[in-house]
Amino acid sequence: MADALAKILSASADERVGMPVTFIVDGKGQRHVLSRYGDERIDMSPYVSNPANACSYINLALFPERWRSATLDLLLAFWRYGRPGHAPPKASTVINKSVLLVKIIRWLDKRAVKSFRQIRPLHVSTFAAEHREASSEDYMKPGTLAGALSALSLAWELRDRLDDAMSMPPFGDRGSIGALANLRKRREQEVLTKALTDEGAARLFAACEAALQGIEDTLTDYEEIEAYKAADTVGKHSKYGGRDVYWSMPHLYGRWREVEERVNDARAACFTLIGLLVGMRFSEILLLEDRCYVDLEHEGEMLGWLNGRTLKMRPDGSDATRWIAPPLVEELVRIMERISRPMRQRLLGQIAAMEHELETPRLARSRRMKLIGELDAAQRSLRRLFLSAIRSKAGGVPIRGSGRGATYWVGRMVQKAGIDLHVHPHMLRRTFATMVIHQCAGDLRYLRKHFQHWSIETTQLYATHEQREQELVDEIAEEMLTQKVGLVATWLIPKTVLAGRAGEYIALQRSKPEFKGMIESDLKAVARHLADGLVVRPTGHSWCVSSPVMTCGGQGLYDAAQCAGCDGAVVTIEQKSIWELLAQQMLEVEELDDTGPAGRQLVERSLAHFDKILVPLGSSVKQVAKNMRVKK
Repeated sequence: MADALAKILSASADERVGMPVTFIVDGKGQRHVLSRYGDERIDMSPYVSNPANACSYINLALFPERWRSATLDLLLAFWRYGRPGHAPPKASTVINKSVLLVKIIRWLDKRAVKSFRQIRPLHVSTFAAEHREASSEDYMKPGTLAGALSALSLAWELRDRLDDAMSMPPFGDRGSIGALANLRKRREQEVLTKALTDEGAARLFAACEAALQGIEDTLTDYEEIEAYKAADTVGKHSKYGGRDVYWSMPHLYGRWREVEERVNDARAACFTLIGLLVGMRFSEILLLEDRCYVDLEHEGEMLGWLNGRTLKMRPDGSDATRWIAPPLVEELVRIMERISRPMRQRLLGQIAAMEHELETPRLARSRRMKLIGELDAAQRSLRRLFLSAIRSKAGGVPIRGSGRGATYWVGRMVQKAGIDLHVHPHMLRRTFATMVIHQCAGDLRYLRKHFQHWSIETTQLYATHEQREQELVDEIAEEMLTQKVGLVATWLIPKTVLAGRAGEYIALQRSKPEFKGMIESDLKAVARHLADGLVVRPTGHSWCVSSPVMTCGGQGLYDAAQCAGCDGAVVTIEQKSIWELLAQQMLEVEELDDTGPAGRQLVERSLAHFDKILVPLGSSVKQVAKNMRVKK
C-alpha cells in the first residue's frame, strides 16, 4: 500500500487520474481496486479496524471542486509519510483529518483562496477568530477548532511531499494552535500520562508477582482444558464446567473458571511487568512474538535482550530492533508462550476456514473483501506473544492484542494493587523513566551513555541509535527537571533548615531582600532558572550539587565526612537521623582501644565534620553521645 501511495504522489497531475488509491490483495496475489484517483469517494474500509461503527471513506464531494485534488494529495501524503518525526497514521486518523478540513477549506474558498500555496497566517487567524466566539453561528468547540487547525498545518509540515503546499507557517512566528483555538493552558510541566510514585510502582510490582505465584500448576491445568476444547470438534461440550468435564477431567471439575481467571491475571501481570522492566512502548510490547527473548554476549558479559519491532520514526512500517531486558523477562516470555500456544492453534484453524471460504464460488464481493482483510490480520497475528480471546455465541475468537486490551491488562493489575489512578499503558513507560532517574543519581549525561546501549539495531551490532530512544530520554529529562525544581524550590523557602556548605550558601542568598515576600510560584520560577544548569545527586546522606563532576570523585558516597567539608553538599532536616547514626557509629569506634594514632585522628576529624552538619539541624555530636549513654 505504501508503494502505491508513493507512486501516486510522485506522478504528474495528469498521470494520477485513474490510478488505484485503495485496493485489497487476495490470497492469489490478485489486486481488487476499491477506489481510484479522481473518484469523489475514497473507500478505506479494509484499512479501518471497525468499519461498521465508523466512517470508512473520504468524501471529496464535500470539498469545493478546485480543492479536491490538492486535498486528496495532502491526505495521501499524510497517510503515506505521517507528520515529520512520527509514524504514518492509521486510516481512521486520515479520515478524521478529512472531516476536520471540510469547514476550513470551504471558508477559504469563499474568500477566493484557491490553493494551499495562497494561504497566509492572516487567513488562519481570521478563521480561528470567527469560529471560536460562542456567539458566532459558525462556532466550533476549542478541541474541534484545534483539530481543524492541526489538520491544515499538514500542508506546511508536508510541504516537501506536495505540489501544492503552504509557502509560510500557518500560525506566524509566535502563534500556536492552542492560542488560536483558545484552549485552556495546562499547568507548567503537566503531562497527559502520570508516572507512578515509588510506592505505587512497588505495589504494582508486588501485585504482578502475586498474580504469578503458583502459575506453573495453573498453566498445566489450562493446557489440559484447552486440549479438551480442541478435541471437542462437534461442539457438544460447549459448557466447560458441566458434567461432561466431570467425566473427562474430574480433577478439574468446577475449576475451569478459576483457571481462566488466573490465566487472565498472568497475562495482565506479564504485560505490566515487561512495561515496567524494559520501558518499551505498549505498541512495541504488543508486537512481540514467541521466542523473542535471547541471551547475547556484550563486552564479555551475557545479557538478556528482547527481539521485537518498533513503529516509531518508521514511515515504511515497523523495523526490527532489540531492548536490553533483565532475567525476569525471560520467565515472563516463557509464561506468555504457554498461554498463547493454544490460541495460536485455534487461530490456525480459523485461517484454514477463511481460506476455504474464499474458494467458495459466487461468494458475495462484500464478504470476500471482509474475509481478505480478516485473513491478513490473522496471519500477521499468528506469532504474537500477547493473544487474547473475545467471547461470542460461536465460541472464543483469538484476536491480536490491541491498545484497548493493553489498557484493560494494566488496569486489571492497578486495581489489584489498590491504586486509585486513571490508567493508560504509557504509564508504565513513564514509571520506568522515573525509576531510572532514581537509580542513576539524577545525571542525564549518564542516561545518555546508558541509552546508547538500550536499543540496538539487528544489522549493526551494538551501534548507537539515539533517535529511537530520544523520546524516552526527553521524558526522563522532563521528569528529572520537575523533581529538581520541586526540590530546589523547597530549599529556597526561608523556613527550610539547611546544613552543609552549599546549604549554608543557599540560606545566605535567600535571606537577601529580593527573596523576601516571594510566594510559592515565584520561588518555583527562580528554582526552574537555577535547576536548568544544576546537577543534583542524592548520596543517601546529602544532596551533591558539585558540577560538572563530583569534586570527591564519588568517594563521598562511602565516606560521609568528605561531604561534610565539601562546597557542593546540601543537607536537609530529613537527613538529620542519618547523620546522627553516622556520628553514633564513629563514637563507637572512638571507644575502641586498637585504632592507633591514625585511626584516632580520623575519628576526631570525622566527628568535627559531623558536628558542623548536626548543629544547624538542631543536634550535635554531644547530644548523640548523651543519648547513647542514656540507652546504656
